Amino acid sequence: MKTQLLVLALWSFALNFVQPQNSRLPEGRTSSFLSKHPQLSTLPLGSYAVGFQVFKQYDYGRHFQPKLDFEGKPNPGQSALPIQISMWYPAQANKLKKMLFAEYRYLDAQKNSFKPLSDQEKKDAGNGLKFSAKFGLDLDLSEQQIQNILQSPTAAALNAPKQKGPFPVIIVGVDGGPGTNNVLCEYLASLGYVVLLTPSVAHTGTWQAKQPQLALAERIGNLEYLLAFLRSQPITDSQRVGVLGSNFDGMSALLFQMKNMQADAVASLDGWEGKAGTQESLFQSPFFDANKMRVPYLTFLQDEKNPPPYLQLSKKVLDTLRYADRYYVVLQGMNHACLIGNLGVIPDLTAEKHQAYQFLYTRIGQFFDAYVKKSSEALQLLQKKAVEMAYPADMVKVELQQKALPPVPTPEEFESIVMSGNLEKATQIFVAGKQLNPTLQLFDFQTLNLFSFRFGQQQKKEQVLAIWKLGAIAFPNSTSVMERLGDTYLATGEKLQAKEQFQKALRVLDQDTQLDADTKKRLQSSFNEKLMKLN
Repeated sequence: MKTQLLVLALWSFALNFVQPQNSRLPEGRTSSFLSKHPQLSTLPLGSYAVGFQVFKQYDYGRHFQPKLDFEGKPNPGQSALPIQISMWYPAQANKLKKMLFAEYRYLDAQKNSFKPLSDQEKKDAGNGLKFSAKFGLDLDLSEQQIQNILQSPTAAALNAPKQKGPFPVIIVGVDGGPGTNNVLCEYLASLGYVVLLTPSVAHTGTWQAKQPQLALAERIGNLEYLLAFLRSQPITDSQRVGVLGSNFDGMSALLFQMKNMQADAVASLDGWEGKAGTQESLFQSPFFDANKMRVPYLTFLQDEKNPPPYLQLSKKVLDTLRYADRYYVVLQGMNHACLIGNLGVIPDLTAEKHQAYQFLYTRIGQFFDAYVKKSSEALQLLQKKAVEMAYPADMVKVELQQKALPPVPTPEEFESIVMSGNLEKATQIFVAGKQLNPTLQLFDFQTLNLFSFRFGQQQKKEQVLAIWKLGAIAFPNSTSVMERLGDTYLATGEKLQAKEQFQKALRVLDQDTQLDADTKKRLQSSFNEKLMKLN
């Protein structure tokens, strides 16, 4: 597992270390005469001009190095976690000069410290693109080709005057930075979104390989930082939020939503959650709760030639997210580097790659339009297959859509229902949910024990009895539940029912895999003693 994480984390290493107009139309609509993206000529922009602004902040509640080193000497420099925030937004029509692609790549190289770059560091800013082009397209870019790409204009104007807003927001987590995602982010801004992006910093790549739970905790925290930050921007609508995670941050985006449940939709670009060798990191997170993921989920996953076992695609996570509408896509020949490396900026891509990028970006736009803006028109487009939208039949390798089950309560919501005393409703919810999803778990034995204790303290025997009747439905083979239910029947004077529970418990005791030998021996003695008193 460590080796698998290390291989996948090489992308994070590369991204962290290789780098030292138009009037507004009705929301959700575009116009056929609007311009194409200057770096991806097949991608039509939306109805807004695009502005860009960068914020360089520190999270003083989190630190990446101690105040003193192991020798007791002060560590130099800033120890607080740097949070670089790139913001694309709908801008007023203007004649400002468009940013050069190099300006984004310079920001990629500054994300770890915010220090000014030397001339050599600026010259090296395209090295990450060279790495991605070789890995993804088997293309050896010359130094002159890289410099030409760096000097190409983008779709955004730096610090352009903002539209009035408010606009819905997409918060984005990535390994690289604005230079590895500008085309998609500019496109979304042209559709009428404020896009807030924060990259991971150098040490996160090491954690991804060695201690993925630490990396996930930090990246979830960074997305939460963006969620708080957006409220400081008057142009944003905090009630309409989407989340996008790329690579490792596909997992971060899902866990962010499961922890906070504040987004309207979650999208993932070749996230680790879709790979056989890394998806367990998601399941192992203390924040993982598939029942809490009840907003739509879109994922694009890589198409690699002869991938090793740990890079084999897996739908295990997809199948677990039963309470989300799910969209799952694999595009022919769009490998990992193509999906996360921003390779659409390279001139002279094949027609097939141009079509794939156009579908990729417009599909993401349709997804957010459908579920963040609540556009019925976008939803209709989203539910069409690629071939129905005049794309080549062989462009898409896998295209799945799965409908959500009716949502079930979170643990907190279920506890509120139970402790209100409405055990009948709680039982009905569980039984109905279990019929649709046989793997459903809303509580465990210890939770029921806690509920029972609380009602017992209040001398509410009927509620205690209802708790353990629910337990018997949820855990029909648990001798511990049978014991509690039998004891509760005794407390309410229902001796016949108590006797039936103790007899049943004795019959299944040997098969209860949750109990050790000593516990089984103790329970057997206890059940026999209680039955003797009842006979």
